[in-house]
Amino acid sequence: MAGGPGRGARHGCSLRVQLDAGPRAGQVAAAEAELKLAEAQLQQAQAAYDRVKGSADIQMRPESLALEQATIAHQAAKALYEALFEGATADQRRGAAAQEEAARVQIIQAQDQALSACAQVSQASAAVEAAKAQQTQAEQQLALLKTGPSVEQIAAARAQVAQAEAAAQVVRVALEQAELRAPFAGTISDVAISPGETVVPGQTVLALTDLSRLQVETTDLNEVDIAKVEVGQPVEVTFDALPERLLMGRVESIEPISTPGQGGTNYRTIISLDELDSELRWGMTAFVNISPQS
Repeated sequence: MAGGPGRGARHGCSLRVQLDAGPRAGQVAAAEAELKLAEAQLQQAQAAYDRVKGSADIQMRPESLALEQATIAHQAAKALYEALFEGATADQRRGAAAQEEAARVQIIQAQDQALSACAQVSQASAAVEAAKAQQTQAEQQLALLKTGPSVEQIAAARAQVAQAEAAAQVVRVALEQAELRAPFAGTISDVAISPGETVVPGQTVLALTDLSRLQVETTDLNEVDIAKVEVGQPVEVTFDALPERLLMGRVESIEPISTPGQGGTNYRTIISLDELDSELRWGMTAFVNISPQS
């Protein structure tokens, strides 16, 4: 079935030039064309091989096989071309070369003329196609403005919004899980990890201390004296580093379970200070005098 060009058809033209200079001239031209093609393919294969020749697996790469195949093809084309001139005289070779050059010039001139005409036709065809595309786009935009978005388009847009919101929520959760938040305001007194170290759940990362509320912990309150101590009992505290300072405090808590230590069984007692001294430091040794109950 045949017909004229319709909407969207492409226009073009082609030129076929045949040079009949006898069997030998035709064979020479064909062989030379084949040789030039093989040379071009060999150059491309060599360039591709040079770009990857430093690879450790160069012998296994496709560039190596392509170069080998192009080399063989070039050698075959060259042998065929040289075989055409075996037994020919120098005058015959020069004459064949002159005829080939003249034919090549005529072909180039004819091709230039044909290409110029083809370019004009192609430009005109491209302009027509561009105008048709602009017209189609304008018609689609006008129809969209008149009717508004379809139900399917609205549903697709809502689905995209929901998907984006879900992705944003996943990122927010991941960010919150990556943050380390302190349970109270304080001072970092020790860091238990190194930069770049992977942290697992439950691992101690750092020690956070509240230096605004220092406490004293006893280590030698034995089982005989503990019976005389109650929570809330007043305490006098002195520090080896500040012997001239006497600070007051109160018993805040008493451990219900004993802790075996040197000299017998002891009970850990926490004492809160009523006042602080700016020269006090975490870890200082203190002496505690618990006043007897009245």
